[in-house]
Amino acid sequence: MASGPPVVYEADYPEYGSLAGAAGAAGDVVPGEIVGKRTELIYPDAPSGDPNLLTNPQAGVSANEIAQIPPVVTTVFDVRVTSVLEGDVVVGDTIQVSQLGGAYDGATYVEKDTPALEQGNSYLLLLADHGPGSPYDLVNPSQAIYVEEVAGQYSALNGNGFAGVSRSSIEKAAASGR
Repeated sequence: MASGPPVVYEADYPEYGSLAGAAGAAGDVVPGEIVGKRTELIYPDAPSGDPNLLTNPQAGVSANEIAQIPPVVTTVFDVRVTSVLEGDVVVGDTIQVSQLGGAYDGATYVEKDTPALEQGNSYLLLLADHGPGSPYDLVNPSQAIYVEEVAGQYSALNGNGFAGVSRSSIEKAAASGR
């Protein structure tokens, strides 16, 4: 059980000026149901020999200092794919989708602009694929999560998404955003 106020993360995500831009950035666009979740911790990468801070943020940091940096708390959701509007996933597959924040060690971690996904609910998700063995990420949390209001018509989970999202508009946007 979490106690105290939440720990608030702030992350910088790309913003898209149109549904076509967001859908074009997504490798996969799927409606699916959250059927499970787990907390994962992401630890900083060990410094490489590269001294450039842009390509190696831990340049010059000792292994001892790295070990003292707290991990980033994420929640990885198991999403059962119920339909595929774009991408290579298959209906019935269960994919993993990562979201910043979660519960860990008695505390709750949240990202200030990320609406929380809830187990048992269904969402339309615009996903970025990071390759085998890595969970999908949302193209951004404010413009990539929708709930179905009526058959084939979706609204943004928060106020920052796009209006007028439907099955056909997503399919057209994904096609034009490529």
